[in-house]
Amino acid sequence: MKLAIISDIHGNLHALEAVLRDIETLRVDRVIANGDMVNRGPNNVAVMERLAAEGHELTLGNHDDLMRKWIDRDDDIPASWFDDPFWKATAWSARQVAEAGWIEQMRRLPMTLRIEAPGAPSLLISHGSPRHYREGYGALLNDEQLAEIVQMHPADIYVGSHTHRMMERHWGAHILLNSGSVGAPFNGDPRAQYLVLTLEEERWQWEFRAVSYDREAALSAFEELGYLAEGDLSAQIFYEELIYARPLYAPYWMWAESQEKPMHWPTWHEFHETYQEFLVLPDGATLIQSQTVSRGNHLNLSGAAMTESSLNPLDWTTMQPHFDALLATELTQDSVRPWLRRWSDLEAQVEELGAQVYREVSENIVDEEAEKRFLLFLEEVLPKSSIANQALKEKLLAFEAFTPYEDTEQLLKRFRADAAIFREENVPLRSELLKLGNEYEKIIGAMTVDWEGQEETMPQIEVRLQDLDRVSRERAWQKMMARYAQERETLDKLYLEMLAMRRQVARNAGLASFREYQWQEMGRFDYTPEDCFTFHDAIEHEVVPFAAELYKSRCEKLGLDTLRPWDTAVEVQGEPLTPFAEAAELEEGGYRIFEQVDPVLASHYAIMRDGYLDLASRPNKAPGGYCNSFPVTGKPYIFMNAAGTHRDVSTLLHEGGHAFHFMESKDQPLVWNIGGPMEFCEVASMAMELLSAPYLAKSKGGFYEEEDARRAYASHLREIVLFLPYMAVVDAFQHWVYVEAPENVTTNELDAKWSETWDRFMKGIDYQGLQTEKETGWHRKAHIFTSPFYYVEYGLAQLGALQVWRTALQDQAKAVADYRAALALGDTRSLRELFEAAGATFSFDRQTIGELMRLIREQLDSLEGQPA
Repeated sequence: MKLAIISDIHGNLHALEAVLRDIETLRVDRVIANGDMVNRGPNNVAVMERLAAEGHELTLGNHDDLMRKWIDRDDDIPASWFDDPFWKATAWSARQVAEAGWIEQMRRLPMTLRIEAPGAPSLLISHGSPRHYREGYGALLNDEQLAEIVQMHPADIYVGSHTHRMMERHWGAHILLNSGSVGAPFNGDPRAQYLVLTLEEERWQWEFRAVSYDREAALSAFEELGYLAEGDLSAQIFYEELIYARPLYAPYWMWAESQEKPMHWPTWHEFHETYQEFLVLPDGATLIQSQTVSRGNHLNLSGAAMTESSLNPLDWTTMQPHFDALLATELTQDSVRPWLRRWSDLEAQVEELGAQVYREVSENIVDEEAEKRFLLFLEEVLPKSSIANQALKEKLLAFEAFTPYEDTEQLLKRFRADAAIFREENVPLRSELLKLGNEYEKIIGAMTVDWEGQEETMPQIEVRLQDLDRVSRERAWQKMMARYAQERETLDKLYLEMLAMRRQVARNAGLASFREYQWQEMGRFDYTPEDCFTFHDAIEHEVVPFAAELYKSRCEKLGLDTLRPWDTAVEVQGEPLTPFAEAAELEEGGYRIFEQVDPVLASHYAIMRDGYLDLASRPNKAPGGYCNSFPVTGKPYIFMNAAGTHRDVSTLLHEGGHAFHFMESKDQPLVWNIGGPMEFCEVASMAMELLSAPYLAKSKGGFYEEEDARRAYASHLREIVLFLPYMAVVDAFQHWVYVEAPENVTTNELDAKWSETWDRFMKGIDYQGLQTEKETGWHRKAHIFTSPFYYVEYGLAQLGALQVWRTALQDQAKAVADYRAALALGDTRSLRELFEAAGATFSFDRQTIGELMRLIREQLDSLEGQPA
């Protein structure tokens, strides 16, 4: 079953026609016009006739009912309104509708429509809420109101309209969807917007769509049909709402009442002048003919909708019965697919909770309640989830008659690897390791430095390494190192504890080393440790000499005799790049760039701007940056510590790539297939940095003047070259730690190995007199503590990203199309196949890397007008 929910047409025939044409391409079974077909626009009668001709179902909206009440001179309408010029537009619409004979039908329209299907979640459709057509589903509905709605009108999914803004909201086990507006959107996007719901395998999926139409013709109709002339001021306001795709009528009314001013032309002009900054013309959206704005799906467990009890993984008693039911289910070739879907839905609930509690502790590391929830998740939820999932994996793998589907072949491979290394005695150890990793982040996140009487976070003090004053740079670097030194003993002790625990995990699994364990746990099926050594060798021979040249060039441009650690971030061509002052500017600039790369990707980002971006640095915020995803809510989340540097721009573009990976793949039916192997997840992020590079200039939507945009682009290419040797240090160090280091390894030995590995790959930075700072560099790499072996992915992915970029240099549109197609595959293909889908090869030998380094040299020459 497929439904289209169209609403708030408001007499906009041109928008309606465009939406109906779009619906024809989707093979929809039922179209429901969810209220407010008329008023606010000039083509009321034509809209009603068009809907009637198609035989579409209708519900009652407040404007439809207003037409009836106006004609009846209903007591609900203040008597003064009938003679008030401000209401002339309503009077005009009511006459048009009444003279055409539509009032009687409006009297009979239902407030709600309920959609039921065997075994599927129930839908309740209403213009506002089922309680009142003016109570729209939006952010202002509080928990008490929602509880009353659910109690009085039980359903699983509530579909409403009225607010003219598309929305998806999860409340306990229930989902609220708002279809937006066909004829008068209020979200800044002028396209006609509506909702499509599809029932598949006892599960509702939804898709918000936006369709371009002839807005010039729609606006002309206001004058041609006499609406502007007859409707007076209110018709003018409706006309401008259509222009700006923003609400003006209600804000003006509330403003006038608050100022105790009459609603007439003089006060309208005053309001217009006062709120001029609010009246921004929409940009770019009309270029797209038809677009999916976002998608989602409803979780349907154990063959029945979640109605009586909300699933809450923090209370495992609400989860265990569903796992038990799955474990007791007899598998057949026909039943295994829906069985997997129901299991996937349970896993999505756990992942959603994990993302939420991690978000909470990241945003405020001193929030004790957040930490309690996080620890409860680590100590209670994850162990029980792990054990329950293992039982289901063993059940599936024991079902030998199962013929895998195309999207389960890789999944089964991962399940086999998981099952092979699972040991119940490792469950508490893994939880403890996660807690220790969180402890590392708390230590680092709490670090501050006193700078001239001001307390600054580490990301903020790091910005001072770009100061043109070398004395200031050195002082900032030394202060940072001194602050880390205060935690040296604590970090040493923490890591040795984690190292011993990880070795025990491997022994429990019957494996010779934690590297062997981690290789299986991370699903590294396409390359071996020996391949990593080949990669290290290629970097040493093809990249390290190039990096040394870049360091030497930097040293010469700065007029220095030797390049010290505090000299590696300062701009060699003048003042540091300052792309923004406030995080809000970064957020807006990111949207403009993504819109240039691809409008659909920009629409993904726009969804995140409603509470799923935390960009600014502040005290008591965890360090670093990441993108996490909420598979139930259907949204990604970006966390970072912006301080006004170009690195912040790069971080947003990078994490944006991760977010787009989630959004492009979230329609995969099984939660395990959303995203992809970690190596390709990083292709998604790193390729986005390079695909965005041509749009860094203000003239193309970015942050910089043309010269600074070229500086930023060139700087990014140099950073790629300089990163690969550092990546090799981090990776080679961990191979030694987990395979060759003695059982009773000391922190002095760890320091010595880091220093030795650093000297092998990092040529060109002078650490004379700074041996302690150099050898404890591993303390400052979070991955070594929190994500062992998760770093070579960045290097492998950078090779894939550079190949996507190589295509983009010749054909940007093709590169973006291949990129999106590869992301949409999720985790359903091998790593090599995903690289191929993106237009790259999974290779990391000297020849491949040498070719890519030569390409970077050429582009640097082009950007800077001289040899790199």
